[in-house]
Amino acid sequence: MDNTVLTVKESKCISLNLCGVGVEVSVFFNMKEQEFYLGSLSAGSTPKKAMADLIYEKIKKKSSVPFECEALQNENEEKFEQFIMAILME
Repeated sequence: MDNTVLTVKESKCISLNLCGVGVEVSVFFNMKEQEFYLGSLSAGSTPKKAMADLIYEKIKKKSSVPFECEALQNENEEKFEQFIMAILME
């Protein structure tokens, strides 16, 4: 992970640059999102793919997503590390 300073806004969102687009993603996980993530893992997804799918769904819930889920799945792993660190800081 690079030396980027992570700051979580009071709304409990993190700003990320995903697929060349700046987006805000909530770092709060409700029970349904936890089940979605664990279900993806149980179905054979890698942790990175399951996390990408979850992030995509979280963005889609808030607004239209300017990229395809497959593009997010191919994103650099550092993007997911930033999201995970923000969750841990929560």
